[in-house]
Amino acid sequence: MSVNVLGKTFELALLRAGPQDFPFMPNRHALFGVVGGTPVFMVYSLALSPVIALSMALGTVLGIFLATRLILRWRKLDGRFAQTAHALMCTNALLTVLMILPFSQIAPLLSELAANPEAPVPTDIPGLPVMIMNVLNIWNFLITANVYRHATDRGFAMGLLYSLMSSGVVLATVLSFGLLLGGLGIGGA
Repeated sequence: MSVNVLGKTFELALLRAGPQDFPFMPNRHALFGVVGGTPVFMVYSLALSPVIALSMALGTVLGIFLATRLILRWRKLDGRFAQTAHALMCTNALLTVLMILPFSQIAPLLSELAANPEAPVPTDIPGLPVMIMNVLNIWNFLITANVYRHATDRGFAMGLLYSLMSSGVVLATVLSFGLLLGGLGIGGA
């Protein structure tokens, strides 16, 4: 089964499939949450404390699940939730894994800036890792649009709008978790 999931994830990443092609495993949300959250935690932990990184990874996973549930419920397509959410978790995990190496080159600069926000921004930020991360983020946005397009039986323009809405929900969820921890005084470096 895992070979099939991996193969479909690559097909989704190449925009050659939709969530309907993804294996149907309705009782595996926690498993796919771990698959989706682990690479996010790994990236965030390069620049943040482990507690904050874990909470932000959890916020990302919950945000993807929440956005998918809201969009599909709005379109009255609740039965497509499992395949759509799992497809998004796996493609997000794949692209996030690809982002670990470029982010690791920028993380020390971000940690320095976070430690001393008054310091001048360094001018020697490596351009290639930033460009690679931007390309991966844009590609992830397009994959998400393609998945939502197929899941909702809409055109690519609506898929882009759903992807934008999903990004907003995920960002709000991640920020909420970060603010909650900050308000509780948890996760200081």
